[in-house]
Amino acid sequence: RLKEESKAKRGSERSKTPSEIREARCGYVFLAEAARWFRKAADQSNAIAQFVLRHMYASGEGVSRDYVQTYKWWSLARLKATPRP
Repeated sequence: RLKEESKAKRGSERSKTPSEIREARCGYVFLAEAARWFRKAADQSNAIAQFVLRHMYASGEGVSRDYVQTYKWWSLARLKATPRP
């Protein structure tokens, strides 16, 4: 049974066309580049960029999944979004 599953898995990997593979790679490159730009904006105290980075770190999109960074950017953005009396 395991052999059948591994054969099916290999078959599904081979069924991807070169354009699908290229799209997947470009998508990740785009996300990594977006993360760099959001990081620059977040470092300048942009709350929206901080929230976006929080999501990227939580989901691992464009960056390595990192819950410490997730919490850092969430807490910084939350401080900006909280109204002051």
